[in-house]
Amino acid sequence: MGGIDLDPATTQFANRVVRARRIFTQGMDGLSRSWAGRVFLNPPGGTLDQPEMKTRSRAVLWYQYLAEEWRAGRVSEAIFIGFSIELLQSVQQCQLDRALQPLAFSCCIPAARIKFEALADELLARAEEELAFESHEGKIRRLNVRCDYLQSMLGQRVAGDQPTHGNIIVHMPSDQASVRRFYEEFSTLGYVTHGFAAGIRHRGFGKASQQETLRYQRKHVTVGGVEV
Repeated sequence: MGGIDLDPATTQFANRVVRARRIFTQGMDGLSRSWAGRVFLNPPGGTLDQPEMKTRSRAVLWYQYLAEEWRAGRVSEAIFIGFSIELLQSVQQCQLDRALQPLAFSCCIPAARIKFEALADELLARAEEELAFESHEGKIRRLNVRCDYLQSMLGQRVAGDQPTHGNIIVHMPSDQASVRRFYEEFSTLGYVTHGFAAGIRHRGFGKASQQETLRYQRKHVTVGGVEV
């Protein structure tokens, strides 16, 4: 993307890698603030206990907000990190325009699971539980080293060690050239699919109806972000 203007759901620790110009942390409530420019979003996980919401998934709520901001033009380009590939299913349960569903965009399915950061306290509890049931001497030594490190990092966020879900990375483009750039960069991580949302937005459909979306799908096929 040539840089990241905003990461709306992050920590100071994570931004050492992302290097966004602006960040919103947990206490700042990113969903209540204005977003603009090039956005990187790795949303908070968990479920919502709010019956008035159209989804119980916190990740879906953040994805929906990002997609609407992209369609409105306030977000020019975005990368969304899906902790679980189940996002493809759960996002269909909210009333989100079909033209904004993840598979309407270019998506990367990483060949290896992403190791997300976590609180050292949580990882230590997990490692100690694993250690209690481990009998292999080599594994015990490695776990003891891991526990010593995590003990020294209590209260801080560190790189996770046991990703449990397959992941998905969604790209909301600024133009067709950005679709190609996404393919060139992310195809080294895994399989990249190509959607049609860039065409929906940049051909002035605005809020595309399902009929408009289907007409566009039938008329255009993209390979590497280039219409053929």
